[in-house]
Amino acid sequence: MRAISIGLMSAALAAAMAPPVAAQTPADKADVRCILVLTVAAREPKNTNAAQQGVFYFVGKIDGHAMTGKLEGLMVSESKALNSQEAIQRELTRCGAELNQRSNALRAMSQRLQAANPPPRPAAK
Repeated sequence: MRAISIGLMSAALAAAMAPPVAAQTPADKADVRCILVLTVAAREPKNTNAAQQGVFYFVGKIDGHAMTGKLEGLMVSESKALNSQEAIQRELTRCGAELNQRSNALRAMSQRLQAANPPPRPAAK
């Protein structure tokens, strides 16, 4: 009996110390829909590379919100929202716009960094 009590107390203590499970926000759900539609878009050979990069971007966002453990369940529930070609296209447009915005921001940052840190000049002869 004592072993069971110690085991239950240990389990309760571990549960109390575990990090809180993140709630599913509308943004998380939207990111999951992006993963779904980009996964489908990646099936087209001309879209494969860009769509796969987009999937990694959105998986990274989900991972950053500690939602990775809930990803499969979210994918199942959010796939139900993608019940028409129009819904899929709407999500592709939204997700593509976010990816373009982020890509443009990274490109601009890279240009600023390059301007602030020009390459060294060759040594004089």
